[in-house]
Amino acid sequence: MDGRTYRYRGVFCERDRIEGREVNKFRAHLDDSHGSVLRAEFSYERLKREYARMGQHVSRWIDSVPPYVVRGAILAARARGWALEQPGSEFDLGCLDDVIDWSGLTPQQASRRS
Repeated sequence: MDGRTYRYRGVFCERDRIEGREVNKFRAHLDDSHGSVLRAEFSYERLKREYARMGQHVSRWIDSVPPYVVRGAILAARARGWALEQPGSEFDLGCLDDVIDWSGLTPQQASRRS
């Protein structure tokens, strides 16, 4: 993507309802973890719809954030000025449902969820 290595983790215990939608939250940061943390969330309904478009099924209780979602979040955050090297800060991207370019999701990416 940009020659850097990122780490991310889903925080599914923080599932919440926002405007009537169940959302799954996650955080991402550079591999060295000394910089800023990106926070984002996505709704199960949007993820399910996009996966269905690819002929894939995603369980309501997914156990990992799909890499396509994480990549889209990182690209969107970078475009919006995420200062990833700034220690101790957090960049909240909010809900990704209308932020990610879902048109680039391919059947191969939809089948890889780890």
